[in-house]
Amino acid sequence: PRRSSPVAHRGPGGGAPDAIRAIILSPIDVNGGGATYCAVEYNPGDENPDDAGNLPHSVRVVVDQEADGQSVANALWRAKAAGDNTNGPEAYVVVDAMGGNQNVLIDRLDDVWFAVVITVTIGTDWPPVGAPIDQLRQDVADYIEGLQPAGNNAGGVRVNLLPISTFPNGETRGVINFTVRVGQGPQGGPFVYQDIYPTVEPNADLASIILTSRDKPRCSVVDVTASIVP
Repeated sequence: PRRSSPVAHRGPGGGAPDAIRAIILSPIDVNGGGATYCAVEYNPGDENPDDAGNLPHSVRVVVDQEADGQSVANALWRAKAAGDNTNGPEAYVVVDAMGGNQNVLIDRLDDVWFAVVITVTIGTDWPPVGAPIDQLRQDVADYIEGLQPAGNNAGGVRVNLLPISTFPNGETRGVINFTVRVGQGPQGGPFVYQDIYPTVEPNADLASIILTSRDKPRCSVVDVTASIVP
């Protein structure tokens, strides 16, 4: 989800985005932000907001939901360049070196919930004991929950990378063929689904859901139906 917000002004530092990120991820006891996740967006332009809604000469830090907002804001004020503004929906007051109050804005990582519907045609290597359908369901859910946010086309839930034909360790699962569709929506649904891969949409990129550095993939439900190859 794209969000744009008012901007707060002027810190004393000179940090580049990578340096800001390092400071936000540093422990609070060494004047860091104490976050476990941080993405930094930077708009160096002079006039217009960028495509992500960041105003000119501004930074946006996106941190995990558990991070202490005041600590993150304090660290951001120290880290950012003096002429750069801040973006985000959360506003904090930072006391500067002169004792003045400064408004600093930050952003949070959003949970984005997914549903996955899978059909598999199984062969002789399909495990004859245990609960292989339950295992497949859990492996896919664990894979999605383990994905990290990314600010490029590698981010998101990609249908061709889900552990359906193979176990997470790469060993074959005994699946001859499969179809999969992924949906996105609020936790528990309703979900908006992509076309079924690969039968309806053979292009894995178009059948996948791509996210950004502001989004954390979460798995709400995985439905699996299995049939035996004739």
